[in-house]
Amino acid sequence: MTGFFLVTYPSEVRFRESQEFITVLREKQIPLSGIFLNRVEKAAPRTLPSELQINREDRSAIESVLNYRADLVTQQQFWISKFESTFNRLPQIQIEKRSEDIHDLETLSQIGKRLIS
Repeated sequence: MTGFFLVTYPSEVRFRESQEFITVLREKQIPLSGIFLNRVEKAAPRTLPSELQINREDRSAIESVLNYRADLVTQQQFWISKFESTFNRLPQIQIEKRSEDIHDLETLSQIGKRLIS
């Protein structure tokens, strides 16, 4: 039996699109085997260590970026939980965001090996 895997991103827009797409798959009787949540951010601190010697202006600028990133992680975690609760009968696999683009068979092969291990 053949199945379809949905690859998406944990955000509100992608969640809504996924709901609609899964409805179409059901209507067409196309089996959905699972969901891949792609480009999931790793947890991030909101502040720099206090012992780090850095001037106030630079600390503030860096911590603004850290806060933005931490907020992104929080938002993603919310949408990941929505995917899990809404599509709880489907296997869901989270794929961490990578710093490099995935554009070659070797990288895809490495990701595939991680997913099945």
